[in-house]
Amino acid sequence: MKFFPEPRVICLWLGALSLLAPTAPAQTWAVEQQTFLADNLDRPLRYTPVGTDFVITNGGEFFNRPLYGGSSPFRVDAGDVPEFSIYLPGRGGNLRLGLRAKGETIWLHQAKTVVAIYRPGKMIYEIRDPLLLGATLRLEAIATRATEGFVLRAELLGDLPTAELLFAFGGVNGMRGGRDGDIGCEREPVTK
Repeated sequence: MKFFPEPRVICLWLGALSLLAPTAPAQTWAVEQQTFLADNLDRPLRYTPVGTDFVITNGGEFFNRPLYGGSSPFRVDAGDVPEFSIYLPGRGGNLRLGLRAKGETIWLHQAKTVVAIYRPGKMIYEIRDPLLLGATLRLEAIATRATEGFVLRAELLGDLPTAELLFAFGGVNGMRGGRDGDIGCEREPVTK
């Protein structure tokens, strides 16, 4: 019995699938070769590494940081702002958070300062806004391992006489997206 290492089996299988696929006219692609050197890689660093964390202040990306729990396809897509998209697989809805204080209401992604901290397996947000009167709202999100879900913890650091944390949830339809929900493969861009 001859043994083929796993990569060859996969290559043979993919090769067999390509034989069954309809053929398209051959296209020629002009490929410009580029050497990546220090002088042509310069671009702003979006995330700052701090120990094992990746930190960004007032980033604009929604749903670009997946949080996985156990070994199922379930995940929660977090991002630079505190809004969460749930993937079941299929669309499991969005959770948006808001704040009501001093007779005013804002969505948390509109707060004056949102510091997003990705710590492996967890998202932490430190939110500051004039509505918080000098206090900081700290959110922590983590996907659960034993069951498909996630835990969101909110903590107010500092004094604030009266405030309400608001939740809006909706959009569950089970629809499977492009490439089964991979980030960046949807018609709706990650950046809003």
